[in-house]
Amino acid sequence: MDMFTQLHGDMAVAAIKKRHALEYRNALQEVPRRRTGNLLGATLPEQAAWGREHPEAARVTAATINKQLGGVQAVCVWGSDNGLVPDGVQWSDPFHRLRLPTERSERSTHHCSPSTTFPFVPTGRQGSGFLCLRSTPEQGRRSSAGGRA
Repeated sequence: MDMFTQLHGDMAVAAIKKRHALEYRNALQEVPRRRTGNLLGATLPEQAAWGREHPEAARVTAATINKQLGGVQAVCVWGSDNGLVPDGVQWSDPFHRLRLPTERSERSTHHCSPSTTFPFVPTGRQGSGFLCLRSTPEQGRRSSAGGRA
């Protein structure tokens, strides 16, 4: 929520429109992955400006951007559900369908070492997954592709 307000200032939930959400997502896409020195305390607009000036710098992942979008979206939807949007004001979730597609390699699928992870094909599902064997049977779980163990 802090990064959103750094970009747009304090806003009533009912005042947040799709344009604001798109500008927020676009700014997040410019944020460098590694932030050191002056960037550690920089605001979102400052980080995005630095990212535009340094196009060679790696950017935060789509998964990170989606987490930021989801956080602001959750606050907005909660506000709408709890009376922060006045009766009679038309409001729809401006963050709906704004999440970015994520690459499978960006996702942290599990925290097992390669020596305890084995591929398997889930029964009744398409695709593949992994089986993580941990120190106790209760800790070992199966997960479909892209899931978390």
